[in-house]
Amino acid sequence: MPDLLRLAGAVTPLDTPPDDPALVRSQAPKGFFTADGRFVGLDMMARDIGREVAHKELSALIQPMANVDPRLLVADDLPAENAAAFVEELRPVVAGAVQTATPTAVVVLVPLQWELAEALGLAFLGGGAAPPEEWGVSEGTAHDYSGVFEGAAAYHFPEVPGDVLYVVDLSRYAAAETWQLSDDAAVTVTEISEADARSRAEQDPGKDEIGVDEIVRRWREIALVTVDRGLRISEERDDTALTAIRLPPFLGA
Repeated sequence: MPDLLRLAGAVTPLDTPPDDPALVRSQAPKGFFTADGRFVGLDMMARDIGREVAHKELSALIQPMANVDPRLLVADDLPAENAAAFVEELRPVVAGAVQTATPTAVVVLVPLQWELAEALGLAFLGGGAAPPEEWGVSEGTAHDYSGVFEGAAAYHFPEVPGDVLYVVDLSRYAAAETWQLSDDAAVTVTEISEADARSRAEQDPGKDEIGVDEIVRRWREIALVTVDRGLRISEERDDTALTAIRLPPFLGA
């Protein structure tokens, strides 16, 4: 998602991290970060955390789009063979947005619907589609890229509701800030102290059944993982830069 905002020119780099960065926090067995050979799968845990970070970033951008009432391009009661009629109504909507925007600013965000991808001539889940190399996007963004529709890059995201698609000029819709971090600053791992574990155990509603000492032992086997995403999206949105399109039942969820 940071790639989309960068390509739209909606990102302002900061010289130093802000005082209140958006953090992602998770828990993991402490053994992952020690020499304990019993623990394997650190790479899988890292991928899980990466997916959580990406989901939070996408949700921060996409969820507010639900505040815009979707347009109905074709009647809901049309049979499935009328998918072409929907596509023809959609073309001028997207082309008009592209014509008035800067290059790479307008994107089409579509849900994970195979029928919709086929109707729009897009690759489903990135199969057979690749963004231009000069865009310099990440592997994750390249995977979500589905092709081009009427001059706008299209992306499949699970965060897009199944009954709608979004045509959005990201250069106007939202602003973001980014900052550079060292590897040590981007991800921190904190061991839970004996005092902290005991404080948590005393507040645990199951302490009478499990026992405080057992709860302390369990907490002491956990590490807290904090990820600084190096990105913050403004909560302000320009809804005039967004067109929500309601999908007919034969193309939507």
